[in-house]
Amino acid sequence: MHNIFEDDLVKVSISKNPKGMKKKACICFSGVGFSLGGIEIQKEEFKNATESEISIFIIDKKRTWGNSIDLDFIASLLRPYIYEKEVFLLGNSMGGFIAIIFSSIVKAKSCICFSPQFSIDESLVAENRWKNYTRKIEYIKYREINSYFSENTLYYLFFGDHSDEEKHWDKIKTQENIHIFILEQEEHNVARRLKENSLLYKIIENCFFLEKKESIKKLLYLAKT
Repeated sequence: MHNIFEDDLVKVSISKNPKGMKKKACICFSGVGFSLGGIEIQKEEFKNATESEISIFIIDKKRTWGNSIDLDFIASLLRPYIYEKEVFLLGNSMGGFIAIIFSSIVKAKSCICFSPQFSIDESLVAENRWKNYTRKIEYIKYREINSYFSENTLYYLFFGDHSDEEKHWDKIKTQENIHIFILEQEEHNVARRLKENSLLYKIIENCFFLEKKESIKKLLYLAKT
């Protein structure tokens, strides 16, 4: 893996797999990360998610839900790497929110998101969990995700059934290409739970390459046991 761009706001890395699935590229957006000994840590997520020929990792270093990033510039930066390839988008939490926004800029076959926020605008969703980050955002350009769903992309969105999550997924519009899956007895860490059950990458593979809702539902059923 090597960086193709980095400044104070964003880091973009790329990994090439000569043995990967040809003509396929996966763009992965990281979440806010975690705190270790008072130090905020972000890293590339979903490194082993797909066997695509090209994997691209994007980190919003200021944790602004894409609001401080020039996503059009990022799209132009990636164009040589994704040209004539099927593009898949992947993100967790904040990364899922950005992936959906990015799907309105880059033509993607499918977009899979774990626990994305509907909005970080307090006038739209009462949300305190990421206040340490959202209160520092000077201007919210991307107020909600409903305006950014593309009609030409398949969306697979996974949420826990907790009320804190419901207030996000309940606001997502009904559209034929938007598939929402609710994992019972789970809160925000849906991706982590699926990974612990060795189901995360199987579900991602189904979403990206098989696109069978029934297969995904069966895997989620296994996660409950």
